[in-house]
Amino acid sequence: MLSAELRDADPEAAWPSAVDMRNRLIHGYFDLNPDRIWDTIAA
Repeated sequence: MLSAELRDADPEAAWPSAVDMRNRLIHGYFDLNPDRIWDTIAA
């Protein structure tokens, strides 16, 4: 879980996308899309 302090430090960050990506990676889903991973990192 991301702290409120971290989220508040950059309110324009795509936090929901980052959290969703973390969940997909950690839980071992097999339909990962490398382009979507890059888009999330580059955002």
